[in-house]
Amino acid sequence: MIIKEFSNFSQISKVDIREIKRSVPLTNNRDILQWQVDNISNSLHNNKKDLANNISVELTDIFGPHNKGMRLEYLTKVWVLSFKNINFNLFCSRKGTYIEVCDMTTEQLRNNINRNVIIEFLKTLSELIN
Repeated sequence: MIIKEFSNFSQISKVDIREIKRSVPLTNNRDILQWQVDNISNSLHNNKKDLANNISVELTDIFGPHNKGMRLEYLTKVWVLSFKNINFNLFCSRKGTYIEVCDMTTEQLRNNINRNVIIEFLKTLSELIN
């Protein structure tokens, strides 16, 4: 119950679905990619976890069990999270975490559609896991 209150406070919620929608990697936008690189660098200097690490334990603690397990290059757990009516797929494996945005095209992402909301989601998620 505390976990749900905490996730409501952060405005990030888990979407209760089994089917994983098609999504676009956040790295297709250079501003978002730069934010992720800065997050990795700052996290290393401050002894915190960054969003590129395997954060499956933290996601389980905050949002509960994953939506779906997949056998890709490695066994991968997928969480579908929603923030301000935008859904994100988080792919976590022993190799790390990969975040993608749903319901957008690569061109929309490159043209900075919802860029500020996506960066706000990444900041909030980073605060949650630390």
